[in-house]
Amino acid sequence: VPELLTNSNVIEIGEKHKKTPAQVLLRHSLQKGLVVIPKSTNPARVRQNFEIFDFELDDEDMDSLSVSRIILNTRSNNAQASME
Repeated sequence: VPELLTNSNVIEIGEKHKKTPAQVLLRHSLQKGLVVIPKSTNPARVRQNFEIFDFELDDEDMDSLSVSRIILNTRSNNAQASME
C-alpha cells in the first residue's frame, strides 16, 4: 500500500479535494462498493479514516484511478474470485 500512497495520480486527486492519499483510496473503495476496514493505532489517522464521508469523488476522479490500474489488495468470498 505505501506505493499507492505516493502515486502521483492519487496525490493530485487528494490535493483537489484537500484530502490525504489514504482518504482518496478509502473513498474510492467505498464508491466502488467495497467493504473497507482501515487499520491504524495512530489517533490522528483513525480520525482521518472517518473523514471520508464529507466528499465524493466525481466520475473523472473514479475513471482516473481506474485507468491508473491501481491494484488494491482485496479479499472476496465470491466463488468466481481467484483465491490468493
